[in-house]
Amino acid sequence: MLIIRAAKLADIEGIKQIYAAAAGSDATCKDDEWQRLIATGGILVAESENQLAGFGSIEVQVTEQVKYLYVAPEFQKAGIGAKLLDSLEAIGRKAGLQSIMLHANPSAVAFYRRAGYNPVESPIHHDHDGVEMMKLL
Repeated sequence: MLIIRAAKLADIEGIKQIYAAAAGSDATCKDDEWQRLIATGGILVAESENQLAGFGSIEVQVTEQVKYLYVAPEFQKAGIGAKLLDSLEAIGRKAGLQSIMLHANPSAVAFYRRAGYNPVESPIHHDHDGVEMMKLL
């Protein structure tokens, strides 16, 4: 059974493992940022059989609201990313957002297109490849 819930500080190690598996072992850990997001309720985790399967984050007060959405390799293609994204969007709607912006890894563009996101021009500059995408809520 899949549960989507707010992350706790105790989840950080699992979040790190998912992030490293998805983004590569040379990806920089974001402990301080994740701790801050957890404290504000901005990270959700997907849990299956008492194991973290994925995580996502939202910050409603910034331009690029969804910054992280990762699913552990062994749980990919099971709809977990879509369920996490739906839950993040629900937080955005509740906060009054009219749209959600994100920076999609090139390999995730098709996933976000299926979820209703479209490429847009953005003033946000990233140090890695990707596509700025937005969805009207």
